[in-house]
Amino acid sequence: MASFSSYGVVRLFGTYVQLVPKRLEKHWDRDDEELPREIRILDAAKVMRFDMPGPIKRMLSAQNRTLAVLDKHQFGEANFHAQATHENPNPRNHFDFRVWSDTQERALYRATRRTGWNGRKYDSARRSDFFDCHRLLRFRRNQLLLRDGILNQLSGELSRVGKGYKTAFSVQISGTDELPNVGHLNELEVRLAREEVGFNEIIDYCYKR
Repeated sequence: MASFSSYGVVRLFGTYVQLVPKRLEKHWDRDDEELPREIRILDAAKVMRFDMPGPIKRMLSAQNRTLAVLDKHQFGEANFHAQATHENPNPRNHFDFRVWSDTQERALYRATRRTGWNGRKYDSARRSDFFDCHRLLRFRRNQLLLRDGILNQLSGELSRVGKGYKTAFSVQISGTDELPNVGHLNELEVRLAREEVGFNEIIDYCYKR
């Protein structure tokens, strides 16, 4: 088995097509060779494809659209500074930068609500331990769903390839009971809402297992 980049590979009616751009192939014993653009038809029986699970892909797409807008206007408050002039060297600025910052922060947390991603704004005074634990549980759940989705796809692809050698071949890959599981995370979330579990227990389960 060997991995290769999915860049330039498309699937058309069950056929895998690889678009290979022009490239320069270097040789030590002769001049470099410029190879032309190619379109390759890949043998579907020898290709295993892994996709991002649909729900997670949609969540990330929606989140990243908002993050892209926030990044684009990250330093937009500079546009609201009043320009000093000779007649008015110290102009008064009525723009409330706290409202600007608060709006961006709210947009960030709303965009990342479903994924639970907390990769920004570590120093926000608005975040509580309760908030962080709920976010952590949500993020960890999405990680486990992605893990289980990958294992399920791997089982299906290995079974498909194996059936080419033996019709009855089948393999099922899953996480062991020693690994974190979605069911226990759901239970922790319910207990957290009822104030029946401490923050340390949640952090230990999410990070130390």
